[in-house]
Amino acid sequence: MNIQMDTCLVPFGELRVTTAGSALLETHLGSCVGVCLFDWHARVGGLVHIVLPKGSKEKEALFPTRYASTAIPLLLKKMVKLGASRKKIVAEIAGGALMLPNQKLSVDLNIGRRNLDKVREILAREEIPIIKKDIGGNLGRVLRFEPNSGKTEVRYAGVKAGSGGPFVKPQKIELNTFKTKMENGNLSRHAACCAMVSELIARVKGLKDPGIFFTAGLLHDIGKIILDQYAFENFNPVMNRVIHKAQTFIDAENEMLGYNHTQVGGMAAMEWGLPQVFVEAISFHHNPEAALEHTEVVSVVHIANKICAMFGAGSGESALADPPHQHALSTVDLRTEDVDTIIEQLPDIINKIDAI
Repeated sequence: MNIQMDTCLVPFGELRVTTAGSALLETHLGSCVGVCLFDWHARVGGLVHIVLPKGSKEKEALFPTRYASTAIPLLLKKMVKLGASRKKIVAEIAGGALMLPNQKLSVDLNIGRRNLDKVREILAREEIPIIKKDIGGNLGRVLRFEPNSGKTEVRYAGVKAGSGGPFVKPQKIELNTFKTKMENGNLSRHAACCAMVSELIARVKGLKDPGIFFTAGLLHDIGKIILDQYAFENFNPVMNRVIHKAQTFIDAENEMLGYNHTQVGGMAAMEWGLPQVFVEAISFHHNPEAALEHTEVVSVVHIANKICAMFGAGSGESALADPPHQHALSTVDLRTEDVDTIIEQLPDIINKIDAI
């Protein structure tokens, strides 16, 4: 008999522990790693959403649930307090999607790999065996975990979830999946994230008029909204290529439609008389080298788009398969320390968006 269970969303960089049989824990993952711990005998379980492998002592003290180095020990401690036995706890992990660079970049953006390495290290140190895993790749995931039974399920972005057993692999794409994503606000969530991260990058790098970067990030995917409204029936073959043939979203659009969302959005922006800076951000955020007058703004939006996708706020299922352009990184002079500063503020940005 199917019993309707309540769902508890585990936000970006947080954890939840429960013994309630009706509580289903769910979290959304990109480069982050979801760690599920479970004691079969005590029926005590928990889930933590790992953002980064480690932080400074000050950051780990302030936000212990964001870092693998402090979050996993904290989750164990809370579970033991609820009656779990450390010797009987097992782990299941998911996420850690990887950026797949086709060139050597000046900045290491493979946070997924770093997160997975640290999660494995901490679990091995704590002598917690990993019994199931669904990790790597370049697609975002939704992880669901039922602490009462230990059952887990992973659903990939753009693919209907399987059912029954741990970490069910997706088998087919559903026509309505992409439309549902749009209607449920995933595109607006990505736009808001890209806007805030674009503004944050501008502030971190000391660029003029951060508000311009915010607006450019907010508008960059306007072409997807137009295509969703007027050419939705054509997106099924596009999504099939994205999911099953590992094509980037824009390459699949070009091949199947003969055009893409940046071209559609750029034409609309010109027709509406938007300022040139926004026309270029919309038209060239996937190809920043082609920007004419506003390379800096386009490059920032390009990088912000990739960062948002890395952390599960992407509107294109293949965003992680398409690495950032070195041209954009060089234009902005983005450095590893800048990336760390930006990522450490992402939980506050995404949680703020989700609360709207």
